[in-house]
Amino acid sequence: MPWGTIGGYAPGTLGKAAISAVSLPAPNDPIPFSFSLRIGAETLDLSGSVPDGPCTVTDLMPLLHALCNAVIEAAVRQLPPPAKVSCGPGCGACCRQLVPISHSEAAWLLHEVLPNLAPDHRSRVESRIREASIRLETSGLSDLIRNLPTEADRECRQSIGLRYFLTGIPCPFLENASCSIHPQRPLACREYLVTSPADACASPTPGTIHPVSIPLKPSGAMIRLDAKATAPGWRTMMDALLDSNRAASRQIPDAIGFLKEFLTELLGRSHSGDAP
Repeated sequence: MPWGTIGGYAPGTLGKAAISAVSLPAPNDPIPFSFSLRIGAETLDLSGSVPDGPCTVTDLMPLLHALCNAVIEAAVRQLPPPAKVSCGPGCGACCRQLVPISHSEAAWLLHEVLPNLAPDHRSRVESRIREASIRLETSGLSDLIRNLPTEADRECRQSIGLRYFLTGIPCPFLENASCSIHPQRPLACREYLVTSPADACASPTPGTIHPVSIPLKPSGAMIRLDAKATAPGWRTMMDALLDSNRAASRQIPDAIGFLKEFLTELLGRSHSGDAP
């Protein structure tokens, strides 16, 4: 069962780096937590609960989504006037980019999101996945996105990403230029917002795209955590959708311990290694 509730949100309470938890008497009862995160000039206080005992990372994905939403909304609230987010329904240009996701997010999409779509919705998504596979093969991109260069060769990786974007392969979840799984979309998708005109994203040139600065990146924290279990910890979403055999829900013995590790990665580390 997914866990996704934060005080007032739908998972927890953001603020600093401290996290407290107290076990309830019954062994199967949820464990409450609370912590604070500093986002720019704003402090977020979050609280919620997680399962007591073993679970999977995918069980906690709704909670991580809510935490990510809180971080992003705090960053958006602090945009200097007159800047405002221009993203919205119908501007799906960014949904033709390679999206980096953690192994746990791949498992979430393949084992929780896709199987639980309405039958006709799932059929449309699976049809678009097959169409994307054909286009990747004919364009020569299939092997390239399956074996992307490491972070050390960023220029080559960016070149592949640009080639993919120019090929124009839409995300299989894109319908009517909008995300059809918006509440369950990956962390990296949540973090990508712009204040430049939405139509500029369809033909980006240097200086025309103005992304919102997100001071803490939950997507990177999740990738680094997964890398400790299965290096490099990430893949592209399209690669994951084309190869469901490689995604498995990672078991964790202690949800509170995992949350502490996640916060450590979120607050205490910059990009390193192969994390995108």
